[in-house]
Amino acid sequence: MSEDVRTVVDRIERIDVLFYRRDSGGEGGSGVFVLGDSFLPRLLGRFSVNGGVLITDGSNSRGGNFKRMTGSSGLTKHGWHFEQAVDQPFLMKHHLHVISVAPEK
Repeated sequence: MSEDVRTVVDRIERIDVLFYRRDSGGEGGSGVFVLGDSFLPRLLGRFSVNGGVLITDGSNSRGGNFKRMTGSSGLTKHGWHFEQAVDQPFLMKHHLHVISVAPEK
């Protein structure tokens, strides 16, 4: 799907892979902080109980979540753990991080 995340998130039955890049809060951007604490729980409610993958450049991030997701310890928040995947096939060429999303243990 390639639509406005605010209108489509509630129609999605399940998210296995979320691809998100090149967004901003400025003119022409969505203004939605997808990885921020206000919107992120809506997305996580659609992830499979087995987890999934987030592929992003971290654009339009808020509150340091992206920085912590890609850090050495990852981030545990909203009942989920985010951790940079070992394999990063898009990082060098496209500046996209692959982040594993799994239910908190």
